[in-house]
Amino acid sequence: MPDPLPDAPRPRAFYTRTYRLLARDTNINGETLLATDYLNHFNEVVMLIELLPGAPEFMVDVAAWRPKSYADHFRNGGFVHKALAIAAYHHSPAVYCEAFDAVVATLDDMLLAGIVALNDATATHAAEAVDRTAADLIATARGYIDQASAIINGHGAKTRQEGSRRRRVASALGAS
Repeated sequence: MPDPLPDAPRPRAFYTRTYRLLARDTNINGETLLATDYLNHFNEVVMLIELLPGAPEFMVDVAAWRPKSYADHFRNGGFVHKALAIAAYHHSPAVYCEAFDAVVATLDDMLLAGIVALNDATATHAAEAVDRTAADLIATARGYIDQASAIINGHGAKTRQEGSRRRRVASALGAS
């Protein structure tokens, strides 16, 4: 029997209007077709990192964190509209989805590297290093989570795209 919640990408924006109608009265943004519930995957590890300076025993839980795809988050979670969230993601307009995917990839990489650094600091019992590394990681992660949230809510992606367009035009005109 085929997987009712496939991961395979589908043509973007082919059924965008249909999915926007289906997203009404759900926690899926009707413009972007993305859901902020996915960000809980990142917020949970950030909350654990916040506890590390006073409770280093949580490092085991922090170290166990792994990136999770959008589809896997919803497939394995308790989100009421999980099938719709996965399907709608595959039809999210490229201006949102591409920006969102780029921020998430950066966030995943940054968290994985930061967790290694935190694990090293915790293993050496260097309290100052744990405090500093945790604070830096939390601040950076929150910045990326805020960017992802802005994109999910229909902000940020268009601004970034418009800024990129302005830079290309300025460059073509010889301006700096």
